[in-house]
Amino acid sequence: MKLDYPLSKLKVIFVTDGSTDDTPGIVSRYPAMQLLHQPERRGKVAAMNRSIPLFTTPYVIFSDANTL
Repeated sequence: MKLDYPLSKLKVIFVTDGSTDDTPGIVSRYPAMQLLHQPERRGKVAAMNRSIPLFTTPYVIFSDANTL
C-alpha cells in the first residue's frame, strides 16, 4: 500500500524489545523511519514509555504486532 501523505509531516518509530526477527534490518532500509530496539523483553508499556519522550507532535498512535 502506498501512503499519500507528506513525509515531512509523518514520523514513524518502531519500538521493539526482545524481538528476534529481522526488524532492525528491515527498518534500516527505510531512512525516514526510526528504530528503538533493545534486546531484553520488558513489555509493551515499558516500550511505550521509552518512546514517549521522542514525540513533539500533538498526536501519537500506538499499534502492536497483535493488532489486526
